Amino acid sequence: MTPPAVPNAPRLLYDAGLVWFPTWPVAAAGLAAGLVGVSLLLARGAAARRVGTTLAILGFGWAAVIGAGLYGEHARLAAALRDGAFTVVEGTVHDRPSADGSAWVVESGPAAHWYRYAGTGLATGYHRARPGAGGLRDGDSVRLADVDGRIARLEVLPR
Repeated sequence: MTPPAVPNAPRLLYDAGLVWFPTWPVAAAGLAAGLVGVSLLLARGAAARRVGTTLAILGFGWAAVIGAGLYGEHARLAAALRDGAFTVVEGTVHDRPSADGSAWVVESGPAAHWYRYAGTGLATGYHRARPGAGGLRDGDSVRLADVDGRIARLEVLPR
């Protein structure tokens, strides 16, 4: 049974402390390529061994460097939330495409906080691919935890 919704409560869209490792498929792809490479190394043909060597090196390297890097960045956001080492930004979302179409804004009093649309799955923290994506709409009131320009937590506030 689902508990009843609390009226006028913020709606949580993202919290890095509650998400295990959102970019795990990126690391898993490298690991899978490395394992295919190892299986090809056991083959008899010279061409298969060359391809296997390349896949093993690149696949395991990708998993180690890219996967570990993404995990480290995600862990840094979660730690910042735990330690209270973030900036609270509260304001109104302006989700109209900018001049170059690559950013959206949270207007917070006299300040504007700009965030980029992420065209890749390699982005850590809360990210969006385009206007209207990710549960936000133009004009929404939000509160977010900003860690060096990355969004570690995002809540949509009631109107």
